[in-house]
Amino acid sequence: MSTRLLVLGLLNESPRHGYDILKWLEQTHADAWTNVRPGSIYHALQQLQKEGLVQVSETTQAGHRLKAVYAITAAGRAEFKQLLRQALHHLPQAFPAEFYLALIFLEELPRQQVRTLIEQLMPQHEQALASWEYGQAAKNAYHPLPEHLRAIFINGREHLEADLRLLSRLRDLLSEKERAREMDDPS
Repeated sequence: MSTRLLVLGLLNESPRHGYDILKWLEQTHADAWTNVRPGSIYHALQQLQKEGLVQVSETTQAGHRLKAVYAITAAGRAEFKQLLRQALHHLPQAFPAEFYLALIFLEELPRQQVRTLIEQLMPQHEQALASWEYGQAAKNAYHPLPEHLRAIFINGREHLEADLRLLSRLRDLLSEKERAREMDDPS
């Protein structure tokens, strides 16, 4: 659903090449938070065209290749609005369910191994946070963000910061338990 929503939404703004959609995805780093993978764009365009939701409005020459410019149809606009309603009907997911589930069974792995795994996650989260902040700054530089988009960036940053705090707490807790175990067993 995410890829369809993204493609139809961008085409609702204006006709575009598939490449333009890929560039938008790359420039906004939206693949990190939309669950839309760059490799799914052209497949989605073909599928949407088969369903009559988009159409080729023109072709342009790019070197030896013809590039199709896609435009949304009236049926595509109706589908886009339906997808918007569906997406807004679902509660945002604030809990990393799989990670939380693994924490329930944390005692099944050696503490050192768990601590190492958690420490490996921290730079990834720090990079995600830096990328998130870069994306916000880049969008603001292009044009001021409307309030609802600023709210998205604030919420995303707060989630990333909370996840980093959780990882830090877990790392510290595991380190304390390791030190306590070493003090109890000095051999």
